[in-house]
Amino acid sequence: MNAIIAGQWGTTRLQAFLIVNGAVVDEGTGPGAAQVRGSGFEEAFLALAAGWLETHPQASILLSGMVGSSFGWQDAGYVDCPARPADAVRHCAEIHSHGRIVRIVRGMACTNIMGEPDVLRGEETELLGWQAHTPESEQGIHIVCIPGTHAKWVILRDGVVESFLTSAAGELFAALGKEGILTDGGNGAHAPDVFRNAVGDAAGQGASLPHLLFTVRSRTVRGLMRHEDAASRLSGLIIGADVAGALRLIGGTVGVPERIAVIGMPELGARYVDALNVLGVTASLMESRTATIAGSQQAGGFLD
Repeated sequence: MNAIIAGQWGTTRLQAFLIVNGAVVDEGTGPGAAQVRGSGFEEAFLALAAGWLETHPQASILLSGMVGSSFGWQDAGYVDCPARPADAVRHCAEIHSHGRIVRIVRGMACTNIMGEPDVLRGEETELLGWQAHTPESEQGIHIVCIPGTHAKWVILRDGVVESFLTSAAGELFAALGKEGILTDGGNGAHAPDVFRNAVGDAAGQGASLPHLLFTVRSRTVRGLMRHEDAASRLSGLIIGADVAGALRLIGGTVGVPERIAVIGMPELGARYVDALNVLGVTASLMESRTATIAGSQQAGGFLD
């Protein structure tokens, strides 16, 4: 029986799957990398996977994401681009835990299109899964957006990651939404029209993002926007600036293809698709869960 325990360790949560003979038979979640750090990774993983390890003692263990960062279970290092996502899986770091080998996927590193150093972790596994579902990715230029705490804009040519670009959009939204007074607790249900209008505002040339951000508060104070819609405007401004900026940078180097792929959690991924559509770019969403499972299944072929 071929069994893999695969874990995607993000900043805010661990998502893990038990895959047996190519099918997901169980899954679970645990604390994110920001909560565990250092020696806490082993404890958190064993707490989640103990039952799986008992029923499948010979299962291969493959972990990706922040578990391989400088503050993770073990620093797994990086594969330098240009490289294929599969290269990061083929050269895993290995550690021993209670007599078992735990493989940690390496991240990817590049010099981005701004001439700055850039890194990613975890997204390489999602890209591997996306490629498995997208045979056409082996030919020509493709752009993949992977939103999250730190959103990634990945440029692939003939299946190879040439470079990528990171924005702190998710971290910025979290900080301003929770710590600042811009929304003042106005976190109502998502308002699509407010969001789309904000995307358009952020993509315009009339003002910079720092100036636009204060309109989240000023519009509510002056009665021009409902208090409960403040978070939707904040989200639209930040995502709109992220998308517009990435399109300008990418367009100035390799051009913008007719379609951009988005890999993400359903709600956040849908917002990026919406923002791309507002700015005239066709986009399609693959849920991160689907991409992670597919990538882990592909990676299973490299572990023996």
